[in-house]
Amino acid sequence: MIEDAYNKATELDAPVLSVTEQFSDGFTISWPAVQNAAGYRYVFETEAEQSTTDTSLTFSDLDPGTYTVQVKAVPVSSDWTDSGFTTIMVTVEAAAPSKLETPVLSVTEQSDDGFTVSWQAVEHAAGYSYVFGDDAEQRTTDTSVTFGSLESGTYTVQVKAVSDSAEWTDSDFASVSATIEAAPEAELTFTIAVTDITANSATITCTPSNNSRPFCCDCMEKSMFDRYYTSYEAFSAAIIESMETMAAAYGLSLEEVLTQLLCAGPCMWTPEGLSPSTEYVVYALGIDMSGTVISALYTKSFTTEARAENPEVDKWFG
Repeated sequence: MIEDAYNKATELDAPVLSVTEQFSDGFTISWPAVQNAAGYRYVFETEAEQSTTDTSLTFSDLDPGTYTVQVKAVPVSSDWTDSGFTTIMVTVEAAAPSKLETPVLSVTEQSDDGFTVSWQAVEHAAGYSYVFGDDAEQRTTDTSVTFGSLESGTYTVQVKAVSDSAEWTDSDFASVSATIEAAPEAELTFTIAVTDITANSATITCTPSNNSRPFCCDCMEKSMFDRYYTSYEAFSAAIIESMETMAAAYGLSLEEVLTQLLCAGPCMWTPEGLSPSTEYVVYALGIDMSGTVISALYTKSFTTEARAENPEVDKWFG
């Protein structure tokens, strides 16, 4: 009789399974409630069979891979028998690696011939790679790099955060530029010495502070100098104008005339035919090859000696 009763029992409908949620390390499967079921039995992979009265199961903390879950309905009474197992296979994908944050760069220190680039530490970064100009990529674990002994110019530095984990990929490169200004040229100055002064001549030496920069050095009677020197600007303009006039007279360019007239480095000469007992002014003025004045005016005065008395000569001019 018992066997006859069992034979008359009806098998429950099998659960219809679906994946209703999936996340980086697991998933949830669900199914509609099965009529006349008191609960459900399930098997996860090769683990032991377990019971639940819920209509969903969540599995987490899983490594990437494909997992098998089987679920059957269990009846409320002997009028029903267990359903067959329904099987579902779910794949947990390996999480795509995330890109590290890009460093935020700033020039934190600058000198006459170098600079330092700094950034805040990037979370999860194992270190940093940087490229200076066209140089090869280099690695550092610091959060700053310093460059020195640089010529004037603009330099570009690129930095990226580097990962040594499969969960992260290198960041994009960040870029920053810094400019090293050319050092201003030192002021051009002159030392003028007048020696061996006689009634008709003197030895003049003009020494510049920079031997590579051109200059004009000459002398004239102080009375003439005073006529020209109403101001520094007026005197400088008069000197340049006289050179331009000379260039026009000889059919030359101003640069060609300046090449002939200007000195570079220490200059010494002995003007002759000077007038006795006369005050003279030696002047030096920096002028480049375009005719631009590049220094202040330096002067030094001297007076020639009196003409030596000669009775024979005085008799003729007496």
